[in-house]
Amino acid sequence: MNKKYFPELIGLLVIFSLAFLFAGKPGIPKFQSAPRAVARPSLPSPQTIPEDMGIKRTGSITLTLQERNIFSEDGKYLKPGEKPKPVLPENPYTLIGILDGRERKAVFREYTGNLVVLTKGKKLIDEAVITRIDSRSVQVKKEGKDRELKIFQIAPPKPLRIKNP
Repeated sequence: MNKKYFPELIGLLVIFSLAFLFAGKPGIPKFQSAPRAVARPSLPSPQTIPEDMGIKRTGSITLTLQERNIFSEDGKYLKPGEKPKPVLPENPYTLIGILDGRERKAVFREYTGNLVVLTKGKKLIDEAVITRIDSRSVQVKKEGKDRELKIFQIAPPKPLRIKNP
């Protein structure tokens, strides 16, 4: 070992030994008294709450939550094996075309993107029934109201107005 670094090594040894001596041991002190019980204020039980405090309990909260589902529109739970009703848009289908053959068939595109081919008397996705199929239109009856769907529902063009300078 080189004698040149001997004083630095002695200084480091003294610093580490002092740090070791002054450092405390982790853990529980040996002479500790038993933990004292802390006096906490007692809360009144639900049966001892006086009526003048304004708290009136008419039933169990859990029973109320079991009766009403707060996450559904109608507030009801589904029965086992029951599927939820899909929420349909205002017009859930579009008439795409008419197939003319032995029997006329109407081709619809549903809001989900599916293509459906139906004949007279069949039901659509929203429980509407096809009552008539013509060459360019289909008549649909739902809840007593008749509605006619046309293949090409194009508005007539507006005339061009040219202003003279």
